Amino acid sequence: FGFDQRFKLQNFGKGASVSSLDVGRLGARRLLETPSASLAVKSVGKFGEAPNQETIWELDFSGDKLGVDVQDAVSILDALGYNTPAIPNPKEFGAPLAARLRTFQQINELPVTGKLDNATLNRLMHMDYDAKNLKRAKRYKAELLPQGFDASKNP
Repeated sequence: FGFDQRFKLQNFGKGASVSSLDVGRLGARRLLETPSASLAVKSVGKFGEAPNQETIWELDFSGDKLGVDVQDAVSILDALGYNTPAIPNPKEFGAPLAARLRTFQQINELPVTGKLDNATLNRLMHMDYDAKNLKRAKRYKAELLPQGFDASKNP
């Protein structure tokens, strides 16, 4: 993912608004709840000490690439039916996306953090990293939420 390789995520289940999504930037940088202007526009990986230090990777997140990783996460949540609350800017990780993530995490029996942590990213892509297996993400169904669940509140 870090080198912008794209792949197709497929089979969102019955009633999905799309059958597959072309994604490829999830995991390319830290996905934090913060305004886009606060995020670093470059990620550089170096190895060794000067004067023999080498650049291993250099990723640029400026211009049209700014926020595409967050936009990919929003697209996957939309395809799984997690489409409320409305997200005014799908390229920016704000409170509405955190609320959607808390709902997704609750239904998929993950720690409810509102963050795009490893467990959440893996389940969004239908993987169970700990079991080294595939595990389909559960589509949104209101009846799977506990009574009184409020995704707008941090746990």
